[in-house]
Amino acid sequence: MSSLPRLEAFMATLPDGLKSYPACRGKASLFRIVGELAPVTVVPTSLPPHLLPYLNCTIPASQWVPELDYVLFSIALADINGWDNDAMREFWQRVMTKINNSAMYGLLFRFLSAKMLVSTVASRWSSFHLGTTCTTVRDGDDLVVALGWPRGLFPELIVHGYHGVFTALAQHSRYFKGTATLIDFSDEQARYRLRVAEG
Repeated sequence: MSSLPRLEAFMATLPDGLKSYPACRGKASLFRIVGELAPVTVVPTSLPPHLLPYLNCTIPASQWVPELDYVLFSIALADINGWDNDAMREFWQRVMTKINNSAMYGLLFRFLSAKMLVSTVASRWSSFHLGTTCTTVRDGDDLVVALGWPRGLFPELIVHGYHGVFTALAQHSRYFKGTATLIDFSDEQARYRLRVAEG
């Protein structure tokens, strides 16, 4: 029995193996935070060798790496730790909370109005990701965030991970101080609702 069953199942779906989605990139900075919050002490022998440098990441935070590596690494972490969708959401909520509490980004979202958040969320996404999209629209007092990606790049487990990211954002912002909900998702898009704080 494989120690990384979901990772291997996902890799079997890739249209061009590990060379899939070459236009999609992400900044390496998140690997360092992930390594701090969920260090891997026993490395499965079936972990793809090209992911090993990310375990104790010394890659410059500003360096672009394949977005696919983020996906593969995240699924591997879920397999190693036995995370289901809810646990994946909770972990990435912790990751985003750590970012929100950092000196660099701590004040970025906290004091923005809903109008400013509409443009800022998408802008920050494009600073850390290439080849995938993040758009936001107001829906009454709420904010609806839509992530888009090439078909098949983000499986369900990753969609739930980003649910945690937007939950942390909703909790951090003085405007929302609430929760984010996953509205729906397909193999190319997911939508999340950030609800305005009551009262």
